[in-house]
Amino acid sequence: MTKRSPIYTATAKAWAAKPGEPVSVGLTDTAKLIRGALKAKFPRTKFSVRTSRFSGGTSIDISWTDGPTAELVDSITGPFQSGGFDGMIDMAFSVGGWLYPDGTAAFRETSGTEGSAGMVPAAAGEPGTDGAIPVRFGGKYVHTRRETTLAHMQRTLTSYAARWPGCPLAEAIKAGEVGVEPGRYGAWEYTGNPGAIRGAVGKGGHYGGDVALSHHAARRMTAA
Repeated sequence: MTKRSPIYTATAKAWAAKPGEPVSVGLTDTAKLIRGALKAKFPRTKFSVRTSRFSGGTSIDISWTDGPTAELVDSITGPFQSGGFDGMIDMAFSVGGWLYPDGTAAFRETSGTEGSAGMVPAAAGEPGTDGAIPVRFGGKYVHTRRETTLAHMQRTLTSYAARWPGCPLAEAIKAGEVGVEPGRYGAWEYTGNPGAIRGAVGKGGHYGGDVALSHHAARRMTAA
């Protein structure tokens, strides 16, 4: 049986008192929900989740080292964001979410900016199920930042070469033609022009080397 989040329980009481009106979940509670969702999905990775308040609203900044890719983390944390910004017309817009009993979230709706001559269309997500409550989360913006160590990238190269023998990228890795070096801005980067190497990955998919290595790292984390 899935454990019910205490924040969900409190939110459910507020929803029962005023049904039909989305419940506001505060910034601190939103950060707690994000920590819980990340811990449940990626128990081996330590995340830093920090909140900020500024003149334009609020934000939640999430950072970690190695572990899951930014895309995987964004898929968990993105629905907790309650706003966005359309730079074409310099206008903010709101985003509503669903809160589920286990403390996870899903996209509910956004007002967008097209009604004000902007570029962001209004949109609605799937209807809430399994006890979902309509909410407005406390973090207007949710940012993620992943740092990758040299050891992690080297392990990815070794693992890829072992998993896909015979593909051009794997053979280039084995031959020492693809490696890891410090990048222009201090972060580690794959070298040997892996982006120019194209080879079969998985069931016939063809990607540039950088994308293939990113996909492989994501699969490793999902299977872990």
